[in-house]
Amino acid sequence: GYWWRRNRKIVFILGLATWFVLTTLATYVILATKINIPPQRFEKLRFSLQQNGRYWIYHDFVLAKTYRSQPSHGVTLTCHGTYQSFKDLDQLVVRWRAPISMALYVFQDEFEEVVASVQHLRYCSLARDDFVRWVSVQLVFHNDRKPTNVRKLDAHRPPQFRCDAPNATHKNHTYRLYPIPLLKNVARQNSRTFYVFPLEMDLLPSPNFERNFMRFVERRVLRQPRTSVFCVPIIPATKDYIGPIRYPISQNSNQLHSPKEDKVTEYSVDKEPMDCLVRVSINDYEPYDDQRCSDCSKLPVLVGLDYDFVHLKGAFVVRRHSGLRELSADTNLPPAKSNQVRDSIKLNSLV
Repeated sequence: GYWWRRNRKIVFILGLATWFVLTTLATYVILATKINIPPQRFEKLRFSLQQNGRYWIYHDFVLAKTYRSQPSHGVTLTCHGTYQSFKDLDQLVVRWRAPISMALYVFQDEFEEVVASVQHLRYCSLARDDFVRWVSVQLVFHNDRKPTNVRKLDAHRPPQFRCDAPNATHKNHTYRLYPIPLLKNVARQNSRTFYVFPLEMDLLPSPNFERNFMRFVERRVLRQPRTSVFCVPIIPATKDYIGPIRYPISQNSNQLHSPKEDKVTEYSVDKEPMDCLVRVSINDYEPYDDQRCSDCSKLPVLVGLDYDFVHLKGAFVVRRHSGLRELSADTNLPPAKSNQVRDSIKLNSLV
């Protein structure tokens, strides 16, 4: 009792100072990491069939087993193609092992090939478990050339389906035109994660890309977190790439060490979009592709919106020689003009 009466003022002052320090530290941590906490996503009512100008979009043709339960703090790989692109999907699915949203263009005479290709991946492919778990597929077709036999995919394996039947994706491929920007946007719209990673089908990401990237962003505070894109370098390959390769890492960049693995992700930040054809971005903030022009780069728009370009040096993608290169249905349109870029910048600055 005597000690307490004599020292209670000192104890009170020390307790108040400790509370002030802890409160200040907690506030700083919350504000510093606020951008890395993805916003809560609520399920919105959406129709499976949607019209976009001259095209119809069939959402949820294939729905990944984990689609409804996917956490928002992750990266969805988005891609596009025709049913012929499925022959490059198995390696991509096994390598990525995270959500994939794929927009598929269906020509008038190819719907049965689409169904057969999906069934082959579901029941016969070596990557069937990863395909069922991670891949969602949306269909796009033209209003004037829509398939006459469009239907829902069977939930169970058809009795007459056989794995020894010829795979439709192994037919001789002919190059056909389709609206690439529309399919890119459809794949993004069906992503449920905070980050998206648009990738062409002839590119393959480095091992553990999604996991290492999320560790990177969780430990960094960027000066423009919402208006930053993460540029990923492309490494050419002389043959189909399957295994890991060594990538030279400079010694004068910032480093992030993972506590559990001997991994280093290096980066630099500037306003130059060099080597940023492949990039990870925040799905809700990066502008969508301009559907008026298929061959127009989005990089001038990002520069005009004052984006930061975060160049990643410890991650990469490898270009595979699959021989699969689709053409755009709008290749007759001229390249992006300065007034078109200005229009895109002006409209996206309203968001």
